[in-house]
Amino acid sequence: MGFVFKLQTPPKAQKGFTLIELITVVLVLGIMALAAAPRFLSTDSFAEYALQQRLQTALRTLQIQSMYDTRPNFCYKLNFALGSSPGFGVPTNNYQDGNQSVSCSNGIDYTVPRYLRSDSAELSDNNITIRALDSGLNIRFIEFNALGQPSSDRGSCVAGCEISFIGSEQAKLCLSSQGYVYAC
Repeated sequence: MGFVFKLQTPPKAQKGFTLIELITVVLVLGIMALAAAPRFLSTDSFAEYALQQRLQTALRTLQIQSMYDTRPNFCYKLNFALGSSPGFGVPTNNYQDGNQSVSCSNGIDYTVPRYLRSDSAELSDNNITIRALDSGLNIRFIEFNALGQPSSDRGSCVAGCEISFIGSEQAKLCLSSQGYVYAC
């Protein structure tokens, strides 16, 4: 019978981090956490940008609807409520025949889905004001024609229309005269 000898190799040195490296990483992560914590613990400035995104969605939705629906006498508009109870929204989401006058009204229908409007007290509860301008003049609405081009009660956004949500920060949305909707 033969004996089998198995040679043992010496254990390899374990690789890892030194104590100084670990402390350095923990310190850097701690500093980053301290800098980022206020942004996560507070809603400041998030509301402005959330409203900006929702307004952008509403405007693009109306723009697409206006390009697909070429029936006469329908308005694809978004109204702005300024003053003590600011907000934005569409007058209706019902574009069936017979609702032409409702689609062109100046009110905001607070029963339509939220992606087409702000809540009735959402801006005032967050201490946010809204400013809607066409060539520097205050406007009450923006509507789109069959080519997707915007116009307002002051003109056709020739120099561009700008909507701002102003709170602890300012979030702006711009519309070019050709209909490009973008954050500016």
